[in-house]
Amino acid sequence: MRIVFFITDKKQFTGFSNSDVNQKVYEFFPEYPFLKSDPNKKLMTLKNLLEMKSGVDCEEFNGTKDCEEGMEWSKNWVKYALELPMKNKPGIEWSYTSMDPVILSGVISKATGMSVMDFADKYLFKPLGISKYRWTLDPSGNAMTGGSFYIRSVDLIKLGQLVKDKGIYNRKQVISKKWIVESTLCDIAIPDFSNMKSSRSKAGIPSLLFTAITGTGKG
Repeated sequence: MRIVFFITDKKQFTGFSNSDVNQKVYEFFPEYPFLKSDPNKKLMTLKNLLEMKSGVDCEEFNGTKDCEEGMEWSKNWVKYALELPMKNKPGIEWSYTSMDPVILSGVISKATGMSVMDFADKYLFKPLGISKYRWTLDPSGNAMTGGSFYIRSVDLIKLGQLVKDKGIYNRKQVISKKWIVESTLCDIAIPDFSNMKSSRSKAGIPSLLFTAITGTGKG
């Protein structure tokens, strides 16, 4: 499951312009000048990554171009994802890929001055009383934020309850209510997909479009 949370206190995001999802990705990675020189990568925003509309030439949903295997052989997964060639202009076409949340992990680290692991532990897991979990790391110490995260079912329920209660846990606003609402909107149309395609029900009618919840994916 992939859900990117914005914490209630914006001061925690010292690198964000008021937590603006329209901020350009290249601004967080000055060490990679190619992000600014590439005409398409220069346009990539945080919102594009959250919606899986980065334009990166990867696609895991239909298995046509899975970039995750190549990433796993690299030493720095964030750098690998940023260096991938572009297929489309950002914001145009939805494409399921682990590369977008991996890039977001780098953005979070840059913006907060903390590793994703420390940030999540301090602002999400500890407030929810979650202590037993395991990250998958690359050789450079970057956390895998596109999957391969292990957590107990009982604690996963807490995350679900947090979303259901609009970011409140134990009467405390852990996650911004506004962000919970925005990140769970089903407003991205995925062409040529329907859950009914794999259903055994004879009553179901496959749809030409499937509407996705932004910021989510397979576990």
